[in-house]
Amino acid sequence: MLLDPIAENASFSQTKSIKSLLDSSVANVRADGGFLLTALPCGILRLCVGSPRSKQHLFEMSQSDAVLRGAWAALAGAVTRFKTSDEAGANDAVAVAVSSLVLGGYDGVLILWRKPTEGAAFAESDDVLLALAKAFETRPNAGAIQACEPSRQFVFSKERCLFNEPALKLLDAELAKSIRASAARACADAEFAIQRAYHSDETKYLHPSTVVRFDSLPALQCETPVAVVSLSPTADAWRNMRADALASESELARFVNAVQFMVANARRGPSLLEIAGSVHMSQFHFHRRFSELFGQTPKHVQFDLQLDETTRMLADRSNALVDIARICGFAHQSHFTSRFKQGTGMTPTAWRKRLLQPRNA
Repeated sequence: MLLDPIAENASFSQTKSIKSLLDSSVANVRADGGFLLTALPCGILRLCVGSPRSKQHLFEMSQSDAVLRGAWAALAGAVTRFKTSDEAGANDAVAVAVSSLVLGGYDGVLILWRKPTEGAAFAESDDVLLALAKAFETRPNAGAIQACEPSRQFVFSKERCLFNEPALKLLDAELAKSIRASAARACADAEFAIQRAYHSDETKYLHPSTVVRFDSLPALQCETPVAVVSLSPTADAWRNMRADALASESELARFVNAVQFMVANARRGPSLLEIAGSVHMSQFHFHRRFSELFGQTPKHVQFDLQLDETTRMLADRSNALVDIARICGFAHQSHFTSRFKQGTGMTPTAWRKRLLQPRNA
């Protein structure tokens, strides 16, 4: 079961940070501590924030085999109980999935633990969920928790889908088939590491993704090669990321600030030097770490944002193609047409025709 942290009718007046949500969760189930992990398009679960241990200790705990197994099980839909250990000994722990934690379409996991004292075991699943839900009664205002989006991440072995098959079955049939084929190729290629791939759906529209190969993934009880396929975040997901909600995770917050700079300047297409400079980093270090965290380069994110700007303008027939090209930072109309087709699989004219044709046509 996946916690949707946004109550449809909840009122709100201020942004709630990930840290405040964690603290509320710890208090509601009387845990001794906890932390939040977030899934990212590079195929990893990343520590967002923790309490009350040191950052290094929390990082070590979050990467333990027991925690990662519990986290993946929670992402698959089950409230998971397990034992974890630290310098103080064993702990009773519980993992619960949280939808679209930092990046829309990429879920997170709330891990809570208790010291092994008498009567400290966590309650049954329904009681835990009810208690944890209290931590999310106030809707965040464009904060850390985004509006729930369908999961965009899948894990495959060579033979089958290991993670998120229900969501895969909800996709367009041709898109799902293309994703499976990319995963199979990655699993079979020992030299494969990470690639950006494009998948066509039944309308021939292209969907970008990041495909990452691991020799094994013990957290999913798989000792053979696996491929993690992450459909690229939507432009709206990039826009909704907020660094103020990640103040306790300085590196991640820094890159979110860089994304916001790209969002604000999407039409003119800032250089890598400008983007890195906006967060006071060198081009080389910024490009390397951004790509490691998000599974795609800053240039890919910028192009996705630029394409979204053009599709919004194409929805209005009064916008001439030559004007869209100029406003959205392309050298000229033919350059715009070429890049648009590269990213979507169709020309701007074909896109506009498909978008504006009557639904019963």
